Amino acid sequence: EAKLKADKEAADKLAKEKEAADAKAKLDAAAKAKAEADALAKKQADEAAEKLKAEAKLKADKEAADKLAKEKEAAAAKAKLDAAAKAKAEADALAKSQADALAKKQAEDLAAEKLKVEAKLKADKEAADKLAKEKEAADAKAKLDAAAKAKAEADALAKKQADDLAAAKLKAEEEQLAKKLAEEKLLSALKAEKELADKKAAAKAAEDQRLLAEALRKDKEASLLKKKQEDEERLRNEKLLADAVAKEKAAAAEKAKSTILPKLGDDSKYKEAIRKGDNFMALKRYAEAKKAFEEALIQKGNDPYAKEKLMECEKLMQSDAAVVTDERQRQLLSKYPPGVTEEMIPMDGLVIVKRVLVKERVAYVYEKKIFNWGGIAFFRDGSPITESLFEQETKK
Repeated sequence: EAKLKADKEAADKLAKEKEAADAKAKLDAAAKAKAEADALAKKQADEAAEKLKAEAKLKADKEAADKLAKEKEAAAAKAKLDAAAKAKAEADALAKSQADALAKKQAEDLAAEKLKVEAKLKADKEAADKLAKEKEAADAKAKLDAAAKAKAEADALAKKQADDLAAAKLKAEEEQLAKKLAEEKLLSALKAEKELADKKAAAKAAEDQRLLAEALRKDKEASLLKKKQEDEERLRNEKLLADAVAKEKAAAAEKAKSTILPKLGDDSKYKEAIRKGDNFMALKRYAEAKKAFEEALIQKGNDPYAKEKLMECEKLMQSDAAVVTDERQRQLLSKYPPGVTEEMIPMDGLVIVKRVLVKERVAYVYEKKIFNWGGIAFFRDGSPITESLFEQETKK
């Protein structure tokens, strides 16, 4: 128990010593921080005092420099006055006797010499004072010069910006005035142009009505003539087709006999395809004939007759006889894709609905002309057609 008590007392003592050490460390740290803060405050106060002292010194130096400049100006002015007085005295002395002039000149020279001695003594004293403060005055002057230069540059920049702003504002006002005058002139010209255009449009509308009536009459006559020509052409084509069919049948029979054409039997689809192909070949419609012979080969693969005809169609389509030579056709085929392409073309007095049909390497141009007075006319490649034919043939 005594040992435990001693150990406890030792532990308590050690704890108290540690607490005392910690408290002392905290007090020392606080004292150190306070000393550093006090030193910092003193340093800042000293710096502020030094700054105020320097500013006061700069002010005193500036006042001394101003005083020196004023004294120099006064000395220069006095020297000028003395020179003027001397010149006047010399001029007056010319009227007097030479002796008086000489005496007066000696007196003036003595006075001038005295002034020079006094000025030199004063200048030597000022030079001695100036020499003692030369470095400080030079530093102060450099700072003042830098401040003056910065102020002059700032003033120049501000003046330039103000001048630029004023010039820009003046230019903008001039441009706005010129623009307003130009707009007024343009509006006046447009108004006059519109009045002239309205007069021309009225005259053109009347002329268009007359031309349309004349065109419809001519189109009707041309339609009748074209129908007659088409009927005659159709009869010729039918005769050519009949002759060609007869020739092809005879040739087919010969080839069948020589085993070029296989026995057809009851294959109706094959027969129909061969018949169509032969008929299209007779009419030189090679693209449609090619499709027909391809259909025949679908019905009877590797058929020698259909193969031969198919090769013949492809050869003819690639030959000069099957190539489109018309420049207008070439342009249309290069511009428009297969199928129907529609365009709206607004014009003076009418709107044209243009549809270009590209089919089997041939392009057809259909036009629906809607006039502003209400009339509508339909054309195919420049020839009049009916509305139903227009819609039927250009249906997408």
